[in-house]
Amino acid sequence: MTNSKQYCEYCNKRWNYTDHNDCRSIHRPAQEKTYLRMFVDGQRISTVRVESDNSLREISPIGNYYKNEEEWRNKYADKGVLEIKKEVSTRPT
Repeated sequence: MTNSKQYCEYCNKRWNYTDHNDCRSIHRPAQEKTYLRMFVDGQRISTVRVESDNSLREISPIGNYYKNEEEWRNKYADKGVLEIKKEVSTRPT
């Protein structure tokens, strides 16, 4: 005879298959998105989100998409950007 109870690692209880809702979605922490704030000469020029494949997506109404930092330097080269200072945040501001 098999054991009809299982241990739930999220709510730390043993439960029957029939009387326990899947609580993983309730207790599983949401995956936080990482945002980078780009600064030039102390002035913030952009906020970007780091995607799951480590590419960067600019937070803008049209959602510009740049694959790597070299493309960012090229975009802001006319403003004299040689180095982009980054601040890491978990939410856009």
